[in-house]
Amino acid sequence: MTAPKTTKLEGVHSAMIIGRPAPGVVILTIEGADIGELGERPFLELAPDLQSIETLQLFVDARAASGPSIEVSAQWASWLKANYPRLAHVTMLPGSRFVHITAEFVRHFAGLGDKMRILMDPAAFDDAVRTAGTVAGLLAGSRSFPVWEQLYQNEGIEKLPWYCAELDPDLDRALARYGVTGGRIADLGTGPGTQAIELAARGYDATGTDVARAALDYAAERAKERGVSPRFLVDDVLATKLEGPFDAIFDRGCFHVLSPEDRDRYVDNAHRLLAPRAYLFLKTFSHHQPGGQGPHRFSPDDIRRIFAAGARFEVLESIETVYQGQLDPFPKALFTVMRRH
Repeated sequence: MTAPKTTKLEGVHSAMIIGRPAPGVVILTIEGADIGELGERPFLELAPDLQSIETLQLFVDARAASGPSIEVSAQWASWLKANYPRLAHVTMLPGSRFVHITAEFVRHFAGLGDKMRILMDPAAFDDAVRTAGTVAGLLAGSRSFPVWEQLYQNEGIEKLPWYCAELDPDLDRALARYGVTGGRIADLGTGPGTQAIELAARGYDATGTDVARAALDYAAERAKERGVSPRFLVDDVLATKLEGPFDAIFDRGCFHVLSPEDRDRYVDNAHRLLAPRAYLFLKTFSHHQPGGQGPHRFSPDDIRRIFAAGARFEVLESIETVYQGQLDPFPKALFTVMRRH
């Protein structure tokens, strides 16, 4: 059963609008004083949302609420506690001191702890909702370039799920293991540029590419602050204008959001950009990652079938690992090292 995009529940003293801006994101907008007249209807309306998604991001906009009764607060605390495993987080905006106190009561008795955030700044709440909706839409499968641009134009880049300020630990170990101590490295789908920046800081000739100019503007500012000078270029990996040869390519999230029909073109372009016997370091979601939303999942056999076809790459190893970033827990990932024929 699929829930309608927007549902409005009305009583004499209160109303609740249940909005669904993106897969896995629900916004409850509460108006007036909820004294229990809505009954079980909110919980029944939310049941399909919990059933259709691995984890739910729940936002509660109570800026126009005057407060629920003690009984209603207890009902919500019980519901949140019962559904704790299915909730990615709960973020609430109270509109008064009384509603804030009530929210603290619910957080405590539901045992939510850090999983529930109470924001007092409406702008911060609205930004969190906007970012969650945009990211969820992207991870549901869209690779529309204007949407990626919009995402990076929003504030909160450092809160994006894939943001990792340090050099990816799997890449760090692989560079040492395979003796790649210098040379030209391309970071495809660099996003906020953290990996290209860290590579440049270690002395590599790093180039980061992305389809979103706003991401690269952010990356250039961070590089300047760090005192390093990687190149950042607006480029589409499927129609790349990059000129090789590179000694290595790192992809920490580009390949696994591409449509299946685009994968062969990606492999061709990566092969063209690399020098003979140069390395492709690829990180994707693993087939062990639960659920079906977000990036495509891959097994070692999937990677071997896609990249080894036509004798273009030799798969040297695939390691089950995690995707370091802002999600808790980290998603399960597959890190693959390949060598160009």
